[in-house]
Amino acid sequence: MLRVVAGPDGRVAVDPGKARGGRGAWVHPTRRCVTEMVKRHAAERSLKVEVQRDLDPVVVLGDLARGLRSKAASLVGVAWRTRSLAVGTEALMTALEHTLVPLIVVARDAGEHAHALAAETEAEGESRGPVLRKYGSKAELGQWLGRGEVALLGVQSAPLAMELVATLDRLAGLEER
Repeated sequence: MLRVVAGPDGRVAVDPGKARGGRGAWVHPTRRCVTEMVKRHAAERSLKVEVQRDLDPVVVLGDLARGLRSKAASLVGVAWRTRSLAVGTEALMTALEHTLVPLIVVARDAGEHAHALAAETEAEGESRGPVLRKYGSKAELGQWLGRGEVALLGVQSAPLAMELVATLDRLAGLEER
């Protein structure tokens, strides 16, 4: 669920970290629900603030997407710091041989080899095999780790993998039109 709050200026704002104080309202983090919330002024009524005719669903959705991207980057950073992240083809192959890899993230602009490896690994997995998610560009995945470009990530921590899958799925739902 997405939390929206009334900021100090009385304006409705997204609270992706659920950390701002005060009264909050909740909405499903989907394009349809956020658009309806803005159209019907539901957040303003719930938060008991003045109706904001200039509140734009595109802006709210953009704030939500930025928050989700930041959360995804943070989760990947945690996986890196806890040594539960395989970065690149060789590291992923080694990790798959020695440990469980519940999630493989492949950049949309990765080469055929990376996509084939990820798809093959997912197909070979049992019912509890790795989940495959295509997300972002090599540059974006690399930016999460302070590197140039990264085509493949293998998350080895099950809790981090589950949370990252949920976050990437929410982002995908926002990007669909």
